[in-house]
Amino acid sequence: QIGAQIGIGAEELGKFTDTVVKFSLTTGVAAQEATLLLGRIAEMQDVPTSQMENLGSAILALGTASAATDEEILRINESIATVGNVFGLSSQAVTGLAAALATLRIRPELARGSLTRVFGEMDAAISEGGQSLEKLASLMNLTADGVVKLRKTDPDEFFLKFVEGLNKAGKDGGNFQQVLRELGINAVRDIDTFTRLANNLDVVTDSFEMSNKEWAKGTEL
Repeated sequence: QIGAQIGIGAEELGKFTDTVVKFSLTTGVAAQEATLLLGRIAEMQDVPTSQMENLGSAILALGTASAATDEEILRINESIATVGNVFGLSSQAVTGLAAALATLRIRPELARGSLTRVFGEMDAAISEGGQSLEKLASLMNLTADGVVKLRKTDPDEFFLKFVEGLNKAGKDGGNFQQVLRELGINAVRDIDTFTRLANNLDVVTDSFEMSNKEWAKGTEL
């Protein structure tokens, strides 16, 4: 019944239900919650029913390998699904990012708000051009044209380059707060979220890599 309510077609309900049952039994997440959250993720990220097992497999593998639980990853994935999709991140990247955020103990609602604002500031810098774009390009160690091209062609890599740039700025003695404020990112919560991501670059990159790998395999459930 819940599957139908969240837009799962009658012809796909059987496969979706089978995936949810396997996910619930394997992870311990209650079946009703798993149905609701997986269904919402699928709807918001345009994940076809044929790939639901891949999504579940990625979440399970990330939960096993990280300091976050499957349920924590699932909840953040659902919370950031729309903002990730609007920015152009792949479903694999959103799940990997959810695992990193959960590992770093960033709450779902905080993660969603921070990503929404920071993605908006990055896109504003690109559309405005000039000094704003040059600052972003300098942080990412790219030319201005390189930033614009990467944003259009590979949002996943664009995001990783941004976090890598923050990480390098910190290692080079820069102040995260100052660097982010220069890019128009002023909210204390947003600075905290991206400082945690930058300080734990290995968690972010490992989560992205594992999500891509396990999603492709789709055999964890």
